[in-house]
Amino acid sequence: MPLNKWVNSTISAIKRLGGEGTLDEIYNEVAHAIDFDLNAYTDWKAQIRKNIYLHSSDTDIFKGAPGGPLDIFYSIEGKGNGKWALRKTDNFKPIFPFIINEDYKRAEIHNAFGGNRQRGISVSKNNPMIFIFSGKSGEEYGYWMAR
Repeated sequence: MPLNKWVNSTISAIKRLGGEGTLDEIYNEVAHAIDFDLNAYTDWKAQIRKNIYLHSSDTDIFKGAPGGPLDIFYSIEGKGNGKWALRKTDNFKPIFPFIINEDYKRAEIHNAFGGNRQRGISVSKNNPMIFIFSGKSGEEYGYWMAR
């Protein structure tokens, strides 16, 4: 299930906050960790709020099934209080922004970003990213690993 950069960044921010936070705390975490230019957006905080609301059955604009894979956030103190947490779910594993020295399965990357699952170099179909994969078995196909 591919999630957009705002959802992934918000999930990561809430995790860094210990699983819950106010909107202001979430904004601050996203601003410090994000790797794209927030100045390119007129109101980047609105993007975060919108994506929380689109992914929470506690809101009026949620279109998914309550408890389903898109029901990611919940309002801790009820609607309108601005305090959010992650639902306890294994339906998603945020992988963006990537963490240095963290291992990622190729399938996780492709599930999140799309792209060709067969090639050593894969262009994301959903994001401006190019992934380069290598491993021991790649050597027999002409790829090499830095040692």
